[in-house]
Parts: sequence; C-alpha cells; structure tokens
Amino acid sequence: MNEQIKLLAEQAGIGYYNLSTGNGDNWRLGGTPEELKKFAELIIKECANVALREDHDPHECILSHFGVKDG
Repeated sequence: MNEQIKLLAEQAGIGYYNLSTGNGDNWRLGGTPEELKKFAELIIKECANVALREDHDPHECILSHFGVKDG
C-alpha cells in the first residue's frame, strides 16, 4: 500500500492490515461508514491539492502521488 494512502487512512481513523504471507501487497482497510467517508474526502482533497500545482500534468502527478500505474 502506498505510504500516502496509509497516512490518509490514519488521519481518517481507519485501520489497515496486511494479509500477505508473501510480497506484502495484500492490504485491507477497515472502518465505520463515517471513517470511510472521511477517508474518501481526504483522498479527494489530496487530489485537488496535487492538481493545483502549475508545473505538471495533473493526471500523471496524481497517479504518481498515490503510486498508481496508468492503464
């Protein structure tokens, strides 16, 4: 899980844990509906802040910021 996602989950009060016994890519999030709503709002705010930067392509920067591959 991307460190940025972990940080936002913590800010929203959401727990996260790893079910993996191998490569470490089996993360799960858990929380109340209110915590999940807060988490979604934090992600949207983070995307909006990244998109405000004037010296980049917002699409590529947001994907990179969250460690997501395009396509």
